[in-house]
Amino acid sequence: MRRAKFGIILTVFMTVILSSGLLYGGDEKKGGPQATSTTDSNICDSLQKEQEVSNRGLLDRARKVQYRVVNSISHLLNEQLNGIHFKESPVKNAVACGRGNIYITSAVLSMCDSSGYFEDCLSFVIGHELGHITTHFFWERALVSPASGPSKKELESEERQADTLGVFYMTLAGYNIDNIVKNSKFLEEIDENNYKMRIQIAEETVEGIKQVAYMYQGGVYMYFLGMRDYAKELFKWVINNTEYKFPEAYEWLGIISFSEGINRLE
Repeated sequence: MRRAKFGIILTVFMTVILSSGLLYGGDEKKGGPQATSTTDSNICDSLQKEQEVSNRGLLDRARKVQYRVVNSISHLLNEQLNGIHFKESPVKNAVACGRGNIYITSAVLSMCDSSGYFEDCLSFVIGHELGHITTHFFWERALVSPASGPSKKELESEERQADTLGVFYMTLAGYNIDNIVKNSKFLEEIDENNYKMRIQIAEETVEGIKQVAYMYQGGVYMYFLGMRDYAKELFKWVINNTEYKFPEAYEWLGIISFSEGINRLE
């Protein structure tokens, strides 16, 4: 039990104290962004075969963002995330695939770089894809509708939830969502058809999500200070005072309840 507690503490304190994120797809012929499905095996298989990003400087910068975002929620991922892979490709594409793999192309990295806010934009992309993984969307879809695929309504619901979690995750990692909201050119590049709607979603949710993130962080700190009753109340606030469902708060309530049960047994 002590080892488990130490592991959790180490994870949290390694965290650096989230775009309306998008699930990208690429059109090989047009070379432009296009929304796609997380279960599109052709895209996943194609990206898996591509070489790693050749620009080592850009790749190193991307890895730093990756580690920072992933570390901020590593206690939630467990073994769900197999890896984030940066692939050499002229097609703007980022996608969460089966078995917990995320593929992001060099074209997306270049787009983030040219925005002037590389870290914020990339954390936003990574956070969105992690949102798909932590909520098991692609597994549910594979079980529910493997033949027909998701409906338009299901896709919109999935993307909105992943957007929300993406903002939450990047804020937890210490990145600035405001730099995404005001960068309409970046949003237009990654979703030329729906970028105005994405901006609206981000503007409507960013302040509320920031507040939720701060309350969530407060709960984590209270927990490790030994003030579990206060931590429990903060996590309950996160659950009860927002329309968004953040699995993180439920996870921490479970940890607290479990530790309380162990203490009673001792």
